[in-house]
Amino acid sequence: MARRAVVAIACVASAVALTSCGSREAEVLGTAFQKHINSAQLTIKVGVSSKEYAFQASMVGPYRSRGEHKMPAFDFGVNVLGATPQPISGHVISTGENWFIQYKGETYEAGEDVIREAEREDASGPTRSLSPAEVQKLLSDARDWFPDSQTQENATLGGEQVTRVTGKLNVKAALKDFAELISKRGGPKLGGRDLDEAGDAIKDARFTVDVSKADGKLRRIVGHMKSAAPGDPGAVDFSIQWKSVDKPVTIDAPSSGKPLEELGRRLQQEFGDSDSQVS
Repeated sequence: MARRAVVAIACVASAVALTSCGSREAEVLGTAFQKHINSAQLTIKVGVSSKEYAFQASMVGPYRSRGEHKMPAFDFGVNVLGATPQPISGHVISTGENWFIQYKGETYEAGEDVIREAEREDASGPTRSLSPAEVQKLLSDARDWFPDSQTQENATLGGEQVTRVTGKLNVKAALKDFAELISKRGGPKLGGRDLDEAGDAIKDARFTVDVSKADGKLRRIVGHMKSAAPGDPGAVDFSIQWKSVDKPVTIDAPSSGKPLEELGRRLQQEFGDSDSQVS
């Protein structure tokens, strides 16, 4: 359950980012996702739960954009619970030109070459920014993604006035259209069976999006999905929240660190054959 449900998170978040079935919902979301957030205090949370498995992860801290196809600068406190026998906590820090991981008093460095390679892949890979024609195609296809949605014009979030859009997502329809887009961009081609299995794994996918009335920019995305697996039912929840949008942020990064491979070896020693390995 957990693996397929987590795979569907990207679909839910991306689908919500584009449109909704009603004209008012499409207007609110379409405008909000075109407005760039330059900086914010960012909180990202993901939780997976079932009868046999529970996983929670969060990233919290300042964020500053450096432009399209550029690694942003950030300083995120990271906490992971349930993926390994012991909780994991630390910091992931990016200057935009290099990034670091701080774990149990030690600092590890990825290196500037890794960042440059990631930026090149982002600019040319199948997940690069959508062209206007691709956006229009997805907007047309997305009519089948949202069988039910509504807008609350006068909601509040943390004392701020927001427009709130809520709705239900047709996971199979969204997965199919995104798989087709990624394939056309040179990415892997996903077969119908894979998409059907991923779609069948989710019986209920719902979202909430809050958009600030003051500047029309995003403030929060919340998603909830339930598993359809009869032997291991469960749920996936995720949220992204932006606070202090476009206000100055301070990011204190170290000047150097140990090679990142050393962190991978350390985690291997601590957790053995667990999935918490850094390569």
